[in-house]
Amino acid sequence: MYLLRGSLPWQALSSEGDGNRVLMERKIATSPQDVCAGLPTLFADFVQEVRALQNRDQPDYDGYRRRFRALAAQEGIEYDNVFDWSILVYAQTRQEQLKQTVKSRKPRRL
Repeated sequence: MYLLRGSLPWQALSSEGDGNRVLMERKIATSPQDVCAGLPTLFADFVQEVRALQNRDQPDYDGYRRRFRALAAQEGIEYDNVFDWSILVYAQTRQEQLKQTVKSRKPRRL
């Protein structure tokens, strides 16, 4: 959800001291609809289903993939095995490489 929204409802809370307990309680108390605000309802449905799983329950991974792929197709998203974060990491790495190349070059005298 963070990658799509850019933030999470409990993100501003501190985990220092007694904060871990407060953070955990806030996560539990936050509804799937709040966590997934602004996203297609499938996301909230997914969070709700996963939260309802018991320790020995087997998640329906194939069903999750099938539903999210159908949503992607409906939204016109092509499943090309290239992830947005891969492109971002590549671009950042390339930019750093170019900066290092520029820094390592000695200035020319005219």
